[in-house]
Amino acid sequence: MILLFIFLLCSPAQAQDYGVHGAIFEIEERDLLKDMLQKLKNLEKEGTLKIHAEELEKRVLHLRPVSGMTKATKKREFFYDPSITVSSDIRDHRGTLMHKKGTKLNPLKYISLKQPLVFIDGEDAKQVKWARRQKSKIILLSGNPFKLMKDCPVYFDQFGTLTKKLAIKHVPSIVTQEGLKLKIIEIPPSECGENSHD
Repeated sequence: MILLFIFLLCSPAQAQDYGVHGAIFEIEERDLLKDMLQKLKNLEKEGTLKIHAEELEKRVLHLRPVSGMTKATKKREFFYDPSITVSSDIRDHRGTLMHKKGTKLNPLKYISLKQPLVFIDGEDAKQVKWARRQKSKIILLSGNPFKLMKDCPVYFDQFGTLTKKLAIKHVPSIVTQEGLKLKIIEIPPSECGENSHD
């Protein structure tokens, strides 16, 4: 009896059509890929595809410059303290308290700025040339990053996030770490000679 029960349990299952139970509806969502291809075909028929492609290329190759930036006319040096004060207790996944509310944390205590950050106007050839000599991360505030990255890696301060955070108003500027603070120097382009800031 037990053998028969085990045999029935282990016997291969047999597929069977149980029929349709309940209402079935057609999928009404449009195919996104087909929709996009149709829009491209329509733009091509209208003769506007090339115009749209050129506009897209222009937007990508010439990113919107960070507003409010001007060339430095005098040297200005200041510091930025990246410390934050914890607004509530921070616990790990087990509930162990890592940082108590009110604790002041400075990320530079745990990680350091490996190389200087140089903020420049990518449309100013003198600033570009100077920045390339700095052995730093070049951050553009205007200009064509794709054209400049052929020679060395460059970054773009999208929406001016970094310049706002660091209170940079003029370019070129160089950011280095000094202890637990960031030192920011705005340098007039006239001082961006061969031996300016190492």
